[in-house]
Amino acid sequence: MKKILFAAVAAMAITGCSQNEEIEKAVQPVEISFNTAVSKTTRATTLVNSAFTKFTAYAYSTTGAFADATEVNALISGAEFTKGENSAWGSGNSVFYWPATDQVSFFAFSPNTTGQFSWGAAVAKTAPTLTYTVKNAVEDQEDLVVAEAMNKQKATSGSTEAVALNFKHALTKVGFKIKGEGSGVTYTLNKIVINAKKKGVYTYATSTTNETTLGTWTIPSDVTANTAYTVKPTEALSITGADSDATVDATLVGADYTAMLIPQDLTGVTFEIYYKAEAGGAILCDKTTTPEKITFADGTWTAGQSVAYVLTLKGVEKMSITGSVADSWDFTDTPK
Repeated sequence: MKKILFAAVAAMAITGCSQNEEIEKAVQPVEISFNTAVSKTTRATTLVNSAFTKFTAYAYSTTGAFADATEVNALISGAEFTKGENSAWGSGNSVFYWPATDQVSFFAFSPNTTGQFSWGAAVAKTAPTLTYTVKNAVEDQEDLVVAEAMNKQKATSGSTEAVALNFKHALTKVGFKIKGEGSGVTYTLNKIVINAKKKGVYTYATSTTNETTLGTWTIPSDVTANTAYTVKPTEALSITGADSDATVDATLVGADYTAMLIPQDLTGVTFEIYYKAEAGGAILCDKTTTPEKITFADGTWTAGQSVAYVLTLKGVEKMSITGSVADSWDFTDTPK
């Protein structure tokens, strides 16, 4: 039987070069390759294309479109890809090949830091999930980026294109700008503490029409308490107050002072501002031990959102003086 098959192939090869190429393409495995891009950002330590060198990928093959599949097959299970020469991506000695006819959906993320994430595998008609825990120290927090590419197939003719992974920022970036109220008042800001949920579950988007769409975040039921994240300048920040048009100090939107947090409902999220106000050598208020507290009643942080909060520091209520001239030398009541 084998001899007959080989003879048939040889006979077809003699008839023309193009037919021979088609047969070779049908029987030779085609390797899966990637192209990547990272959305633009303004944070100094965030992932950008020039510094993006590593990601983790999962891929699932289905007999039809992912949204309609009753069964999924894990084609790539958490392989780490690194950028090599000529911007080519590889996974060590591992090579992954396109199935003959199945469609393949890809899901990826970066960075892959041990202890920060757990993967929830895709099942029939259900997208995979990434459970992510934010690092405690703001200066150590990383920019989580995610990507998906749905329902890709090996080309039936010609070369199969590399899979394009468009990575998007999945967390909420939070920074602060500070200004002070009151001419002649000097404010000293020691730190700001953000109290928010530290762990979330990201469910990947499975859009086939817009692969820039982000998925959704939920807070797991076992996370009920907030975690404190401290934004603290290297040296206490001095702010000069003004009666109007106070200067906004943007120091706390720098890389080390920008928090990368789980997108979440803001009900119960709080900011604690530790500062003091002075004027003319006198301390007007001292909140360096018991801070000013801001509690959110509503609102939402969303995936890929960048928020800079402008905080206006205030001293005590301004002192005002009024006076009047009495009609007689006797004491009369005066305004208080």
